[in-house]
Amino acid sequence: MIDIITYGIIILAGGIAAFLIAYPLRFVWKPIYSCIIGTGALILANLIGIPFGFSLGINLITVLVCGLLGVPGFTMLVLFKLLL
Repeated sequence: MIDIITYGIIILAGGIAAFLIAYPLRFVWKPIYSCIIGTGALILANLIGIPFGFSLGINLITVLVCGLLGVPGFTMLVLFKLLL
């Protein structure tokens, strides 16, 4: 009977440890995923815009702005390119 309780405590402690390790990793993967989507948006904008003489540079700064700020960041990049 004590062995079953001991194994139960070990399994519960392992589950808690796995949760404590995995939970903070979502804060790492979410910005990376957003930057990948932002890069895709920049590439799509370049594919559509190049025939019209419009292109956005794809570098670390533009990818971070587009990825972390989302649609407002992408709009800001387009407006800066058009106005400056």
